Order: sequence, then structure tokens, then C-alpha cells
Amino acid sequence: MQQRGITPLIATVLLIGFTIALAVIVTNWGLTYVKGTTERTSEQTEHALGCINNLDFEIKEVVCEDNTIVLDNRGSSPIERVTFRIHQGGDVLPVDAPEQIPAFGVKTYDMGEYTYAGTETSVGIAGATQVDAIATIKDVNGNEVVCNQVVKERRVNCP
Repeated sequence: MQQRGITPLIATVLLIGFTIALAVIVTNWGLTYVKGTTERTSEQTEHALGCINNLDFEIKEVVCEDNTIVLDNRGSSPIERVTFRIHQGGDVLPVDAPEQIPAFGVKTYDMGEYTYAGTETSVGIAGATQVDAIATIKDVNGNEVVCNQVVKERRVNCP
């Protein structure tokens, strides 16, 4: 009995077919990957530009005796919430203040009304050496964006 293999022509056609199929699969994966990366990068850029262009605020005053912080929103967009970072000794303690500051508005935060993030401990700014503020605004789609590239700092010397 004589065994026969495939002819070189059929082998070449099969090899070319497998190569083309593999190329199509890799190309589709590559296009999906590049499109997803481009969309994420575009969204991140849009958020960063929104923070830089629409956000203008400052820590106007820190009153140690009253345990208050005054923020001045000089921008045309409302600030949805603020995260304060209170520097006391070697610690940096985060405080989330969810109240909105309207466009061109000023808000006084009584820090005794808040607790440090993840604790039940009331906020006190006694002993603070610095106060940071990080604002959160809404993008064009109504999603909240934390503007962590626009951190406002105020050096203080609270006894």
C-alpha cells in the first residue's frame, strides 16, 4: 500500500490561508486595543483641560481659632465637592466636604462638622502646618471629575 501526502501546491495554499486568518485576527485585536486606548486618553485629556480651564479657586483664609477654612470659587463652574488635606505633624489627614460652592461663590467650612476620611474622629485644624484643597467639578456629561492636578495649598501655623 502506498501512502500519499498532500501536494506542495495544496500545502502552500493552506499555509497562505492560515497566515491570512492569523493576520486578520491580530489586526482586529490591534484596532480594538488602539481605539480603546485612544478613547481613554481622550477622556483623560478632556477632564484635565476641564479642570485647568474651568477651575479657579483659592483657600482664602484659615482661621485656627474658629476651626474654619474659607474657599473662594472665582471660576465660572460650580465646585461640586472639596477634599481637604490637613497636615498636622508628620500626618496628612484627608477630609471630604461634599457641599457645592456655586460659581463665583465663597464658602466657609466649619471643620468641626466633618470627620477624617474613614474615621469617626472630628476634624480639628489645631497644630496644622498646611491645608490643601482638591476640588471636584462636573464634566460636560455630568460626571464628577476630581481635579487632582489643581491642588491649592495654604501654609498655616495653627497652635
